[in-house]
Amino acid sequence: MSWECDAEVSDGITLERDPQRGVLDGIEIDEGIGAFTKYQEGSDSKTREVLREAVDKGESLVIALDGGKLIGYLTVALPPRNEPWGEIDRGSIVELGPIEVSRSYRGRKLGKRMIEYVFASGDYEDKIVITKEYSWHWDIPRGMSKDQYRELLMELKRSTGFKEFATDEPNIAYDYANSLTARIGEKVGDGLRTSFLCCLYKNSVGWGAEWCRD
Repeated sequence: MSWECDAEVSDGITLERDPQRGVLDGIEIDEGIGAFTKYQEGSDSKTREVLREAVDKGESLVIALDGGKLIGYLTVALPPRNEPWGEIDRGSIVELGPIEVSRSYRGRKLGKRMIEYVFASGDYEDKIVITKEYSWHWDIPRGMSKDQYRELLMELKRSTGFKEFATDEPNIAYDYANSLTARIGEKVGDGLRTSFLCCLYKNSVGWGAEWCRD
C-alpha cells in the first residue's frame, strides 16, 4: 500500500482518519469484521460499501489497519433528522457510530484508541457528540451476559468523556439495555446544551420536560 497512516497504536497497528475512497477499494477486510451484517456471506463487501458510503457523504471516518488489512473502523456523522436531536442547530450535534473492532483484535483497547483519536484533533469541542446503543446490534462474546456487555460498553464511553442520558426516544426506550450517551464539548454554549437536554423527553415527563415546553 502506498499511503501514509496518521498514527501508530502498537505492534504495527495504525489508525488513519478520513481515507480516500480509493484507499478503501484496496484494503483487505479482516474476517473478524462483520458484526453489523451478522457475519453473513459477503460481509466484507457490505462493510466496504458502508465505508465507501460514509466517504461519499462526507462523514468523518477512522480506520484501524494491521498492515494493509482493515481491523476496525468508526464513523462520525449527522444524526437522522427524524430523531429528537436531529434538527437542533444542524451540524452542532453529531453521532459517533457505528464502531467495530474485528473479533480477532478485541481486548487490545482499539475501540478506545479510535475514539480518543477522533477527539485528539479538538474538532469536536464546540459540538455535542452522541452515541446510541441498540442491544439487537451487539456481538456479545460467548460467556458474557447482556448486562455485562452493556457495562463494558458504558465503561468504554465513560473513559472517553461520554455520559449516559435518559430519554424516551422510542428505539432507545424499547429495551432497558439500550442507551444514549453524549460527550458535550468544552466550547458548547448554554443554548445548545439546553436545547439538547430539552429534546430528550418528548412523550413523557422527564428531566426538564415541563420547563422545556415553556
